[in-house]
Amino acid sequence: MMFHLYCRARQVATLSEQSMWHERLTGTIGFVLQLCGWLLFAAGCFVLGGYAYQACQERRTEVPTSPDYYQTQEHFVFKKKPLPVPEEVSVDEEQESRPAAEAPTEPVAEEGDSANAELKRRVKEAMAELDSP
Repeated sequence: MMFHLYCRARQVATLSEQSMWHERLTGTIGFVLQLCGWLLFAAGCFVLGGYAYQACQERRTEVPTSPDYYQTQEHFVFKKKPLPVPEEVSVDEEQESRPAAEAPTEPVAEEGDSANAELKRRVKEAMAELDSP
């Protein structure tokens, strides 16, 4: 009987201690402690998630090669037909040795001059079209 009485007293003492801690954890202080714990847990998850995200990202370490070309600010007009290749005019040794005063003012007509004359005529026509309103 004494043993039962001892056990019962022990049980009451233990329950009163548990109820005292339970009251502390359910009160205002307990609420604040639980809130701080949850906030600390959420901040830790956020930091660990950031590290995990950075670790999973694929990082490029290769250096891009510079292109063989670059874009300029100048504007070019391209034609479908290529420009005519300039012909080398053969100059006689006599003409080279002549002084500039004796040189003829107009070049001697050759086969290429007819094409040049045609080009000059077309350029003059185009300039006349631009000048006329």
